[in-house]
Amino acid sequence: MNAKDGADGNHIDDALALRGMEDAARRLGVAVRYERLGDDDISVSSGFCRVKDEKIVIIDKRLDARGKWKALAMALKQADVDSVFLPPLARKLLDME
Repeated sequence: MNAKDGADGNHIDDALALRGMEDAARRLGVAVRYERLGDDDISVSSGFCRVKDEKIVIIDKRLDARGKWKALAMALKQADVDSVFLPPLARKLLDME
């Protein structure tokens, strides 16, 4: 699925973007988990957390690929992204969010 994003009108393949963000998370030592978050009575959003010494991003599995990569990019901004090599696509996506 291709989607238009950004002021410059670049097209981003959401599935490719999600794979790029998942790869960035691995390089940063951040585990990514997809869980069903919230229900009709409770609203819970995706995000970054620490459990003991483990860094985890929990993403609502009901989001589409675009929602998942955007949530992951927002969460990864809390990590030290300058300390590791990230492919150009991952850097671009992080800069967009």
